[in-house]
Amino acid sequence: MLSAIDARDAAIITAFHKYSDAVKSALRTRSSAVKSAWSQTDAQVRKGAVNAAWKAYDSMMKTNRKALSATRKDAWSRYKADAKSCRGGIDEGVGTNADNQL
Repeated sequence: MLSAIDARDAAIITAFHKYSDAVKSALRTRSSAVKSAWSQTDAQVRKGAVNAAWKAYDSMMKTNRKALSATRKDAWSRYKADAKSCRGGIDEGVGTNADNQL
């Protein structure tokens, strides 16, 4: 049972490290794109470029959140399967919902 807990938590920690790196990358990309957009002298072009930068950022963040959620769900599914094979209890009180709050 202890190895199932270790595997679950290690997977969730790794997922958050990857998520954090992806968010930082998305923020850097957004910053660069918005600054580039503001360098445009034509107002219409600038507006379109700013909107495109924010749309791309939103898309990247949505993808990042989905990846984090999928990894977290997978970690909990593997944990539950491992716990059953150990014949251990899988109820830890708050369970999977606790990680959704991170």
